[in-house]
Amino acid sequence: MKLKIITVGRAKSRGWKELIEDYEKRIMRFIPFESVSVRESKGDKRIRLKKEADLIFSKIREDEVVFVLDSHGQEYNTRELIDILKDMERNSRNCVFIIGGDEGVHATLLKRADYKISLSKFTYSHMLARLILLEQIYRVLSVIRGHPYHRS
Repeated sequence: MKLKIITVGRAKSRGWKELIEDYEKRIMRFIPFESVSVRESKGDKRIRLKKEADLIFSKIREDEVVFVLDSHGQEYNTRELIDILKDMERNSRNCVFIIGGDEGVHATLLKRADYKISLSKFTYSHMLARLILLEQIYRVLSVIRGHPYHRS
């Protein structure tokens, strides 16, 4: 299994970059991992979301399992995410997690998603959502690999 995260926009402040890079490095110790950022588009919301979706689609392969962060998605606990990723690994499926920009993601990405995930009923900035997702992925992989990071 390989894992990829696609985000709209880059971390602009040094603090965010350091935190994000720390978790990305931790994840890479467990699994092949790629972090991809696509450029934020400008203009009308519908046009902007469609442009961003087109950029994201160019980074996704047909055989990859797609997880899209969406405020209307299902909330999963850590144990449920462990089970999902164990299944992906057992079946040699590559996974892509998508985090949209400030306005979310285009409907075509939601339609393509195999899983629509909500991190919480709260609303987070997309940089904070990215950090939370990375931490959770690291936590899940640490359990799967028998690393003592997670305490249940």
